[in-house]
Amino acid sequence: MQNNKSFKRQVFLLSLSLLISLSILFYFWVFHQDFSQKINVYIMILALCYIAIEMIKKNLFKQISSWNRIYYIGLFAVIAPIAFENKMPLDTIKWINHVGLFFLIIPLMFEASILIKSKKK
Repeated sequence: MQNNKSFKRQVFLLSLSLLISLSILFYFWVFHQDFSQKINVYIMILALCYIAIEMIKKNLFKQISSWNRIYYIGLFAVIAPIAFENKMPLDTIKWINHVGLFFLIIPLMFEASILIKSKKK
């Protein structure tokens, strides 16, 4: 019974993380084309929620969180337009952002594959 609850928690947190990361990705790829604008506060709140979920997963599920530190690259990509606003060309910032955001999703795909393999056992 406990194993089933743990699996459901992992699936719920994984789904929530995926929803948040896709929302952030969608925002930057569709709505935030001009990086001279300020980033919406709600996107920063979503990024903080993503961090909180990763911290919860780290504390609840030890086997998953040992390798998925690459989401830090994705978080860096979220703040890159703010940090490098006047220091880099906009095309470079846009490239860093658009490529880096996939690092929010990559760990989730690895986690999903681990969950699928563990469920089959």
